Amino acid sequence: QASLFDLLGDADFGLLTEVVGRAASLAKITPRDLDGAGMAAAGASASAEALGAEMDATSMVTMRSSIPMAQQGDDGGGRRRRGRKGKSPVRGGGAEEDDFGGKKLGGLEDLARLERDKEQRQFLYVVQLAAQAGMDEDMALGMTLGDLTAMLDAMGVDVPTLEAAEAEAAARNDPLKGVPREYHEQRSAFTSGTTKRYGSGYEEVIMPAPRARPRPANGRIIKVAELPRWAQLPFKGMEAFNPMQSTVFDAAFNKTGNILVCAPTGAGKTNVAMLVLLQHVGAAIGADGVLDRRAVKAVYVAPMKALAQEVVSKFSKRLMCLGLTVREYTGDAQLTREEADAANLIVTTPEKWDVVTRKGGEGSLAESVRLLILDEVHLLAEDRGAVIESIVARTQRRVEATQELVRLCGISATLPNHEDVAEFLRAHPVHGTFHFGGEHRPCPLAQTFVGISEKDRHRHLRLQNEICYEKVVEARREGYQVMVFVHSRRATVGTAQALIDIATKKGELHLFQVATDK
Repeated sequence: QASLFDLLGDADFGLLTEVVGRAASLAKITPRDLDGAGMAAAGASASAEALGAEMDATSMVTMRSSIPMAQQGDDGGGRRRRGRKGKSPVRGGGAEEDDFGGKKLGGLEDLARLERDKEQRQFLYVVQLAAQAGMDEDMALGMTLGDLTAMLDAMGVDVPTLEAAEAEAAARNDPLKGVPREYHEQRSAFTSGTTKRYGSGYEEVIMPAPRARPRPANGRIIKVAELPRWAQLPFKGMEAFNPMQSTVFDAAFNKTGNILVCAPTGAGKTNVAMLVLLQHVGAAIGADGVLDRRAVKAVYVAPMKALAQEVVSKFSKRLMCLGLTVREYTGDAQLTREEADAANLIVTTPEKWDVVTRKGGEGSLAESVRLLILDEVHLLAEDRGAVIESIVARTQRRVEATQELVRLCGISATLPNHEDVAEFLRAHPVHGTFHFGGEHRPCPLAQTFVGISEKDRHRHLRLQNEICYEKVVEARREGYQVMVFVHSRRATVGTAQALIDIATKKGELHLFQVATDK
């Protein structure tokens, strides 16, 4: 009795007296019996009614959670051990004890418990409907779910299931209510004619090169002769632009808006950059036909110093006929202020131009630029993307502050989210955004993907080298040159040595020897 008094307190002395009086019958109750106890069983005694009065509309109080039972056993002092809440492992068993010292139920018992919880939530929902219909809530709580539902039906109150009510409420609160949905058929990423081959420990997917010849979006190929005579000089030796360049021609050469061009390697994106630059040059030609070279100021941001040097070499030769100066401004090639002011096109790297734009202000080099060409803008998704983002953000902020146009031209390989990049560059989604697929490569590209299913790391690497060797030998026998790319410099030596070992073992080392004239 003292233990029960310490456990329950003196909040309800009548309940304490009744528990003591029924100690013998309560000791026979098992956890499974207690799991079935609910509000309906609680109405049999006055003490259970006291507990039921404390129930709110969102929870169901059961005998199990209201009266912590003592574990069977003695603690050595003649007193029953008090049940511990939570979970505690049973020594030597591997099962867990619940609040009553019994084993936790699992499997079908857990499913039955979930079903009872579902019925209790449905019961509370029906009680709420009854209260809304004017019925006394205490009386509704004392009834069974079936009787209460029958009474509400007799009163003309519709009693849906709780799931149906929640679904209806979600539909009413749907922010897209009334907006037509669009459903698109999921298409395979493989091109037409794709085949699969299966080998020992690997799978091979072969995607043939596209056969369709691309056509320009405007329906015709633009001739170089259609350019003004001064603009034809940098394209000496060319007769016409390819379909990709013809599609972009109007937006690049005749318009001044920001532009994003995404096309595969070798599709001719450099000529698109030249068209954009020539539009900037044309704006500096006066009514008298004289070019004001001091008004021509553009920056070409290349991803690497090696690529910057290549761009300087190409553009210097092509712009020499117009008397324009191209200078490199990287960590390896510094410029004085006079040299930077005299240059019409500055080729730099993102990090270098980031430093220049940080030193903004009246009279700075960045203030005089009117065209910014960003090559390989898909690097936004890599570690250096933050630098490119800073450059674009500062440029756009300067345009907003000074109301002076600085045109942005983004050049990139194919992007899966080119719309997002175009929005970032503030290019028009239709007239300033262009995306071209693999069919615009000058040489159609066939792709073969090999997936190795071997789990063991060493066997995986050995099989990878063997497959690589077979592909290399196949190309060498047809007279082609081969390039093998790996993930690290260390793997370069390992892969090369593996190919040499396999070729030596098979007696095919001559396929890798260079033929020299005697």
